[in-house]
This record gives sequence, C-alpha cells and structure tokens, in this order.
Amino acid sequence: MADLPSIEQPDGRLRGRRRPKPSLWVSPVPYGLGETKPNHYFEILRTAWENKRHPLYAWRILSKGVCDGCALGVAGFSDWTISGVHLCTTRLNLLKVNTMGALDPRVLADVAPLRKVSGAELRDLGRLPYPMVRRAGDEGFQRVLWSEALDVIAGRIRASKAANGGSADRVGFYLTSRGITNEVYYVAQKAARFIGTNNVDNAARICHAPSTGALRKQLGIAATTVSYRDAIESDLVILWGADVANAQPVFMKYLYLGRKQGLKVAVVNPYREPGLDRYWVPSNVESAIFGTKMTDEFFAVHTGGDVAFINGVLKASFAITPRAGANSGQCSSASRSTTSSAGPAPRGQTWSGWPGCTPRRGP
Repeated sequence: MADLPSIEQPDGRLRGRRRPKPSLWVSPVPYGLGETKPNHYFEILRTAWENKRHPLYAWRILSKGVCDGCALGVAGFSDWTISGVHLCTTRLNLLKVNTMGALDPRVLADVAPLRKVSGAELRDLGRLPYPMVRRAGDEGFQRVLWSEALDVIAGRIRASKAANGGSADRVGFYLTSRGITNEVYYVAQKAARFIGTNNVDNAARICHAPSTGALRKQLGIAATTVSYRDAIESDLVILWGADVANAQPVFMKYLYLGRKQGLKVAVVNPYREPGLDRYWVPSNVESAIFGTKMTDEFFAVHTGGDVAFINGVLKASFAITPRAGANSGQCSSASRSTTSSAGPAPRGQTWSGWPGCTPRRGP
C-alpha cells in the first residue's frame, strides 16, 4: 500500500494510523446525529444499568477477564492483535450472564407458561442455582441434591452401555459455545474419553458447519487461512454474504484500521447493509465523531447469481472464459469493477463467506 505507515509495536501488536483521514468521514455532524446507526454509548450505559447490583464484579470481569464473544486473545480491555481498547457490544451484552443472580426455582415448577416466553426473557430469569430434574409426566422441574443428580446421570450412562454390549457409542456430550471456559471444554472431552465415547459436540460447530464444510471441500482443511491481522494489512477485503457489522462488530474496528491505510472493501450481498456502508467505531475518537465509510463497492448479486458472478470475476482476473449463466444480473460490469478494486496488480485473492482477504506482499 502506498500510504502504509510503520505500525508494528515492540510487543508485536499493530497500531493504527493516527493522522485523521477526512476522505473517509461520513459527515462533519458529530456522532452521526440524525443517521441510522448503532448507539454504542447507549449500549454501554444500558450494560452499566443491567449490572448495577454487582458493579465491582462486572468491572473485574471486563478489566481482567477474557471475552465471551470472540477468540482474539482478549485479556481485559486489549487483545493480541492491535493496540488500544478492545470492547464490543457482544461482550457487553453477555456481561449480565456472568453477574446475574439466581432464579427462583418455583418458576420452573410448571413449564407450560414458559413456552410463550422469548429466549431473552428466559435468560433474564437468572442463573440456575441448583440441579433440577424433570421426569416423564411432570409439569416442570424439581430441585434435587447434587448426589441425586449425579446418580441419575451415571445410571443413564451405565444403562446405555449395558444395552449396547458395553459400548458408549450412544452416549454424547453437548456443550454451549458461549459462556463456557476452555477448562470446561477440556474436562468434558477428558470425561468423554474416560467413559469411552468421542461424541462431543458444541453449538459453535453447528454455527460454523456451513463455512467449515465449504473450507474442507475447497482447501482440504476446515480452518480459516487468514487472521484479523491479514485484514488490516490487505489491499482488498471481500465480504461475501457476511453481515459483520451486526454479527461480529469487533471486526469493524479492524476494517477501520485497514481503511486508514488504504484498504479497499467490496461487499457481495443482495442486501445493502447500512452498517457495512457507514460505521461509527466507538473506541476511536475520529470514527466515533465523524463516522467511517467502510465499503468502496457493493455488488447486489441476485439470489442464484453467485456462480455466474464469480465466473465473471475469474474471467476478468485470469482470462478464464466461463459458460454464460442465468440470473447473472450485473455480473459482467460488477466483476470487472471487483477486480479493478484491488488496483493495477492484484496480489492474489482469497474468496470466502466470512471474510475474504487479499494479503499484502512482504517487503
């Protein structure tokens, strides 16, 4: 990049360009007043209100704990990739999960009324303070002793193994992906191996099953091949069918740091997401006040036109002649625009659902 400054810090983290860049400003109106945008500072105030009963505990979790919403090596208010504050609305929204009090067990005595309650309202009921069991025919859950709960679980495992010739193949462990520490996952898989099964699953795998399946088929490995640092140091980032402004808001700060250095961003999506068009990064003064134009090009490829569009991009990039496809819409002109977004000499392009990056050449 022509205007890429030296941003490597002694600790290996990256520091964004500090000089203002008015060409990226959304508006000179402070904090985007009158614009449709997330209100991050209101979210901070709401989080403080939701955790008002345990303010010191909440502060200790934020200042010394790890993030419940990502795996960026967050420790307190910083991470391993960039210098400065790392704090997103996802983490703030999950804070009350750690500080909330115990629910009244009588609420679970009859589950019929709870069927009309939303997931958010169920979480607001509070933590489960004791082991509780609902047996066949019961209207709800009843509190039991820990010894009884463990006996129930152990008895079901023994019965399953006895019914399957001593095999534990019909025993499985399922863990949630959010709010559980790595230590819990470690102990769970150790317990599963001791019992004799490898059936260990979690919500994160199901959430990422489409992307990991595609990566395994395309690259031979189910892991992504880029890092957040690659996004900052790339010439071009392509977000294909990804709404990171809402699903992974912390990524917007990395895009912002890249934009300050000349990064170009292209979005392929039938819907023009406002947050990907313009965004206000709350932890950066310049972006929080004036906003940041996040995307150079939007390509509203119609549903079913993805293959025709990527064929057009490949043809424009590598002179490959594809067969004409239906529902291509604006693919011809859009594909030429996409390849030109990377500059006169594209440096290799990796396309993926979330996100696609074009890594920068080394010195």
